Amino acid sequence: MTATRAVEILDEYTRRLEQISDTSRYNSDAGTRLYEGWLADALVDDRMQEYPFIAIQPAQERRQSKTSAGQLLLAIEFDIVLVRRVKEGVARELLLDTDDLRAVRS
Repeated sequence: MTATRAVEILDEYTRRLEQISDTSRYNSDAGTRLYEGWLADALVDDRMQEYPFIAIQPAQERRQSKTSAGQLLLAIEFDIVLVRRVKEGVARELLLDTDDLRAVRS
């Protein structure tokens, strides 16, 4: 899968998630507030202080195979997290771990 195809797939998921709203007969309007990135960052982002919201965060990225033409195929996964509400202090706790999580992912 080319990088362009991966972006197209992510864009389609995003488009579908944006449809989650009260007016579309869902029980939430979380689709009106999407955040792409780490959930810990979303919880301290001033733009994401309204709940519920949806975070699309990086998950696992692993080498699948290498083609005979020498192309490397990667499997890229994302976690989709619906945040309804957060207890006091959890954002501060998550921020303490953000650097560790990024280090593990790289």
